[in-house]
Amino acid sequence: MTLVDSLAPASIALPALVATAAAVGVGHTLAGPDHYLPIVAVARSAGWSPRRALLFTALAGLLHCAASAIVALGALWLADAATLAGLQQWRGSAAGWAMVGVGAALLVAAWRRQRALPLLGALWLALFALGPCEWLLPNALAAGAHGIGAALLVTAVFTTATVTTMVLAVAVGLRALPALPTERAFARALPGMVAAACGAAILLGL
Repeated sequence: MTLVDSLAPASIALPALVATAAAVGVGHTLAGPDHYLPIVAVARSAGWSPRRALLFTALAGLLHCAASAIVALGALWLADAATLAGLQQWRGSAAGWAMVGVGAALLVAAWRRQRALPLLGALWLALFALGPCEWLLPNALAAGAHGIGAALLVTAVFTTATVTTMVLAVAVGLRALPALPTERAFARALPGMVAAACGAAILLGL
């Protein structure tokens, strides 16, 4: 039995897998504040315009899903469930510790009245690429029982749902959190606090 067959037999209809991918894409994004709160914090701290923040969100979401899609394709090629599980566990732990470390570094910089914001956007993009999108893999691999085209379709639907939900959540967050004077101590410390909290939540399995 292959890895794909062990995850989902071909008897599961493709329309059901597509609908599940869309629903899970929305649900897992809303349930994971690390998908949108850090971007809201960075945008407000750096004084980004709403347009820039939303474009950044879309790019971060695409990188987040694309990295896991590459892992899914590798899993289909290797057909090795143990390797896949180990890689995903490592990515999750690495992303959590990286967020905690970045958060601590940003808090120290804020305390010293230093600004690391010019590089903060690129750093967060790297963190989104590192963090595993756990729910994409079972959906894509399940659709793989119907062929590579079905796996790509489910991946596209999941990615669209995830990115759209991230953009909407950030838009709501920007409305809820008013613009901050960038010279204020709270504005400088906000990205660090959010990064450390999100990293700790990931490590605790929340």
